Amino acid sequence: MNRILTKTVNYAAAAGFIIIFLCCFFPLVKSAGVFLLLVPVFLALGVLGFRLAAKLSSKTCVIVFFILLPVWGYLVYLLGLALEQLPAWDFGRVFTGMRELVLNDAFVTEATKDYFLTIPNNFFITIYLYRGVMLFGSLGVYPLDAVLIINSVSLSASVLFIFLAFLKSGRPQQGFFTAVCCFFFAPMLLYASVYYTDTLSMPFVCAAVYTSLAAHNADRARAKLIFGLLTGLGAGVGYLFKATPVIVLAAIILFMFLYHGRRAVLFSAVSAAAFSLVLVFWQLYMYSNPYLVFSKEPYHAELPASHYVMMGLRGNGGYSGEDHEFSSSIETFEQRKIQTRRVIGERVREYGFFGLLGHLRQKIVYTWADGGYYAPQKIAIEPVSDSVLPEYLAYGGERYAVTEKVLAACQMTLLILVSFGAARCAIVGDGRPDMLFAARTAVFGLALFLLVWETRSRYLVNFAPLLAALAVNEYGTVNFTWRVKNTKSREAYPGKDAKSGVRFSRNK
Repeated sequence: MNRILTKTVNYAAAAGFIIIFLCCFFPLVKSAGVFLLLVPVFLALGVLGFRLAAKLSSKTCVIVFFILLPVWGYLVYLLGLALEQLPAWDFGRVFTGMRELVLNDAFVTEATKDYFLTIPNNFFITIYLYRGVMLFGSLGVYPLDAVLIINSVSLSASVLFIFLAFLKSGRPQQGFFTAVCCFFFAPMLLYASVYYTDTLSMPFVCAAVYTSLAAHNADRARAKLIFGLLTGLGAGVGYLFKATPVIVLAAIILFMFLYHGRRAVLFSAVSAAAFSLVLVFWQLYMYSNPYLVFSKEPYHAELPASHYVMMGLRGNGGYSGEDHEFSSSIETFEQRKIQTRRVIGERVREYGFFGLLGHLRQKIVYTWADGGYYAPQKIAIEPVSDSVLPEYLAYGGERYAVTEKVLAACQMTLLILVSFGAARCAIVGDGRPDMLFAARTAVFGLALFLLVWETRSRYLVNFAPLLAALAVNEYGTVNFTWRVKNTKSREAYPGKDAKSGVRFSRNK
């Protein structure tokens, strides 16, 4: 039964990724133009890079990785300085709230208070950044520098956990090459100046993957319990930033059951309990915090989940100002739920079956055919640095046209590799979960979720290291005459304000 279910999940993921690739093929070809010729170049370089990495000793991979990682993290910080922009939209509201807490130890504007009462899910990231900025402030770091450091550390920690996962599985060479590819992956670089839910949740997603793999390889029940606890904690903290890490936890638990059967009950129970415990503790803090008075009943301006499903049924499925105004104009929370559900039904009936399929195709293209992962739009809002980089990396930049084509070719390469890998595992797999089963299932689950929810390519960013790992794995299978030597196991595995004195300026 486990083998049948594994095959079913693998075939569903393969079909899903192939559909995504086919939907994005012509838009990416049109966007890349002649730069599409870069795709075979990227594929060839990937196979060559994979083979070269395989020739390194395990010790060399570890030493070189831990030399390169802090260097890359510092370069990401410098890139964040060069691409720094005036925070806008929800990103800007979070920054404003954090800034008010740092300067006054309180929210001082009614607009800020109303925002967090309306969208309480962004309250956690604001407190997280506030504590981080105050910690760095005690070391003499200016807040505008501190937030970029926090972002850089988040991105670097994500790569670290992915490397440790491969190291734990006995594949340091593959982990090293995956880390190198992450160093050049667009969302890992272009989001250097955007310290928001996407990048700040990323290390917790990757940490959960690593600890689950450690639990998978552990022989003792006590070790599985400890790693199960850490997996649930990582996924839980990631969830407080952004809801999608719960998909990763579900995929991990599914993997453990399919591979270990009833022996996975302890791990799954502890992980789920730890995840729930994080949410409980946060709710207790949120309703007793010294900054805002939250009501356990829905706030008068809070939007229901059906609002985001409704937005997902309009146009390309992205954010809609008209839908937001519609939902916000309704007087009570319960009435919002009723009216948004009514609109959802109307839109589905209006589309009809084939019209709905066309709409879903449009959502897939909007989500998956953007090689910049929406970062160029963020960078373009209002740059505050004197760097010339926005000319190359921001929408509307004088030289962005070329960058866009290169990013399209990169995204095409990524989709080819991920689709190929999913199909390969479905067709030639032996019915047991492979090393990257949890990562592949999580990304597939995210794709399904974004078909229903309001979407945009930015929502893929916190899964970027998982995407990179899935793609890089196929560089090793393209060359059928070469295999990584695994001496550990031949089995499959998942894979100051007035009070604080802190100034918001770098100028003394």
